[in-house]
Amino acid sequence: MLLVNPEIILGILRNNIENSAIHVTTFIVRLVVGALLVTQSGFSRFPLMIELVGWVFTVAGLSLVVSLAVSLVVIERNNFCKSMTWMLPRFQPYGRFV
Repeated sequence: MLLVNPEIILGILRNNIENSAIHVTTFIVRLVVGALLVTQSGFSRFPLMIELVGWVFTVAGLSLVVSLAVSLVVIERNNFCKSMTWMLPRFQPYGRFV
C-alpha cells in the first residue's frame, strides 16, 4: 500500500496515533505475513528469497514490539505520541521509498 498510495497508511497512523490497537495490529500483521512467507516459501520459484523476506517481516514485527516497549518506558506515552505526530509529516515524502 505504501507503493501505491502512501497516504492511506500514513493517514491511518495519523488518525490513530493515540490508539495502541494500531501497534498491536501492525505487530500481528507482520508476524502472520512473515510466518506465511517462511512456511510457504518451498512452493515458490525462489524459496530462499521468499523465506528471507519472511524472516525480515518476522524480525521487523518482533523489533517493533521491543522498540515500542522501550520507547514507552523511556519517553512515556504522551511524549511518544507527540514525537510520532512530529515525525509523520516529515516521513510522508519518503513513504514510497520505505
